[in-house]
Amino acid sequence: MLCLTCKTHYYGLACSDCTARKSQAAFMELQRRLVPLAIRSGALWRVARKKRSDPYHVELLQENTHAFCGAPLEAPMMRTVIDLTKATKATLCPACVKVLEGLMPTEDELPDTLPEPEGIEAR
Repeated sequence: MLCLTCKTHYYGLACSDCTARKSQAAFMELQRRLVPLAIRSGALWRVARKKRSDPYHVELLQENTHAFCGAPLEAPMMRTVIDLTKATKATLCPACVKVLEGLMPTEDELPDTLPEPEGIEAR
């Protein structure tokens, strides 16, 4: 079949290229909402790399198979958690840093309070 969006031929139910682009766009939109909350809460960030000599890729929030730069994080990977405010840029993937810097909120954009978790009632 011919994809109406990108005009390439595909086999199956949907164009895999367009599906991947839409999925990536949806995850980046989710990151725009979650990154300010993670910064405000002082959360630790999950990072991964294949070899000790490689820089760490920063995992997408709520999705551990891809990094902010778009790199797939498939096993086997060395994974750990770090405090991004204390990490040096030399230890992180430059492409991940660039994307994260674009998503980092200014002090005025940081939420004043963290939202209450959904589905949990206060006692």
